[in-house]
Amino acid sequence: MVSNCPTPPEAQAIAEAVLALRYVDAAFAFAAGSIMRGEGTWLSDIDLVVIYDHLEAARRESFMADGVPIEVFVHDPETLALFIDADVARGCPSILNMVAEGAIIGSAHERARVLQRDVALRLAEGPPLLAPARLNVLRYEITDAIDDLRGERSLSEIMAVGAVLHPRLVELALRGRGRWH
Repeated sequence: MVSNCPTPPEAQAIAEAVLALRYVDAAFAFAAGSIMRGEGTWLSDIDLVVIYDHLEAARRESFMADGVPIEVFVHDPETLALFIDADVARGCPSILNMVAEGAIIGSAHERARVLQRDVALRLAEGPPLLAPARLNVLRYEITDAIDDLRGERSLSEIMAVGAVLHPRLVELALRGRGRWH
């Protein structure tokens, strides 16, 4: 599997083995990401959200298992709630998507299903509206970048301004309509 992307069942088996070997005392985990959706490429990794009953601090780990990159987000219910709240506030539901769409592995399936349901409901609510201050900042940054495109510019300058402009336009277009970005 070094050069090929695993199938979703292969990825789930790898995630189950990782959970059993590296996170023995974890209650459960969610295996998620493009590989688990069947959309992975040879560059994709397996996202694994591991939940313990209690931890001193959340952590993130990256490593290889069976030739596949693994990105692990280790939490307990309290730290996961903090990260979920931060993602919601940013309007970028990274951890919410991993939990909501992830395949449940581990021993505490019922607790995992309850958490998954609650996160899916929160995801369905959408992000909070853009605060007026953030909306004003976006408007300023967008108009400032557009002003930078006036006059003679080299291709590299145009590309640089486009790189700055694109994420701000995406945020404004999506968050301005109450959508996640």
